[in-house]
Amino acid sequence: PCVLPSVEVIPETEGYYSIYYSEGVALEARVLGEHLRANPPNGTVYQLYEDGTGREAAAELTTELEDTDIQARSLRFRATAPALSLDEIHDDDVVVLWLRPGAIHQLSTVAPGGLAPGRMYVSGMLATPEDLALPTGWRKRLRFVSLDDDVGPRSEIARLRLARWLEQRGLNQEGNHRLQADAYVAGYLFNAALA
Repeated sequence: PCVLPSVEVIPETEGYYSIYYSEGVALEARVLGEHLRANPPNGTVYQLYEDGTGREAAAELTTELEDTDIQARSLRFRATAPALSLDEIHDDDVVVLWLRPGAIHQLSTVAPGGLAPGRMYVSGMLATPEDLALPTGWRKRLRFVSLDDDVGPRSEIARLRLARWLEQRGLNQEGNHRLQADAYVAGYLFNAALA
């Protein structure tokens, strides 16, 4: 067992754990839903997913947008035919990528100038900016939906604390930063509770 497991999707059935770090991609979908409500697109919101995690996120965003005039469609990304995922997308549509880095790389090779829509979003949990090496056409329009990234000074201080903690314990600093931060917070909270 572990303290406060870090998962992308919380299991629907009652399981061993009752408290998680976050609600994972479902929370990202709700945050994006609020953003799209405040900034509604003129076209359809197309969500590309490849696996069960992406499908769960797409379903959550669709539910979040149900009581609005915003149309949402989910399309399964197929690695064997990545271009088929792009056929229905037009200039005023929004694309949400609930994809992992490999699938996003495949899409970027099929459409190196970027996808047709003016707005593209990608899950920061499934594909971090560090994981993606994208052409310029993609980098200009791609926005990350992330619960963990903050560009302010407090975030930089937190990153430095995490780096120092990892170094003091002889841990690899090149790993999954979100997971490392979760472990750091769990250790910190556990220590504070015992003090």
